[in-house]
Amino acid sequence: MIRRTCLTSSTWEQDAGTAESYSFAVASQALQEPFSLTQFGTGSVTVLQSATVTGLSVSHQFQYNTSGEMTQVTTPLGGVLQWQYRTFAYTGRSDREVQTRSMKPTSGGTQYTWSVTLDGNTARHGSATVSDAGTNTQKAWTLDIRRGASICTWPMPTSGTMRAG
Repeated sequence: MIRRTCLTSSTWEQDAGTAESYSFAVASQALQEPFSLTQFGTGSVTVLQSATVTGLSVSHQFQYNTSGEMTQVTTPLGGVLQWQYRTFAYTGRSDREVQTRSMKPTSGGTQYTWSVTLDGNTARHGSATVSDAGTNTQKAWTLDIRRGASICTWPMPTSGTMRAG
């Protein structure tokens, strides 16, 4: 396994003693406040548009919404990862959270989508469920506040009869 150890002038030095060079494309983007979609500040932010391995001419492409949240990554082979966000109102504040995640492994391939459902606790979320409609399963996590531990339950069908056995 090759482990990347440092980034210097867009060149990774590997433990194997070889170097990889990358080029990065960035763009300037004005920001909107994600809760009201009004202009945020007077300036702009720099976002990463692509990261290219220079010797191979392969790159990852990045897309963002108007609030600067990453919404899509396209891989060199045409695979796509996408995120959709929601606003959740906690006691005294609102935060942005991932609501769905989609993945297409290759260009033109089947798209898979997972929905994230969080409990409605306005102090802090105590549980989360990730549902996969394509396989009709879900996985749930609960937070044991006394221990600060996360407990994962086994995948469950989203409908039908569950049998032990």
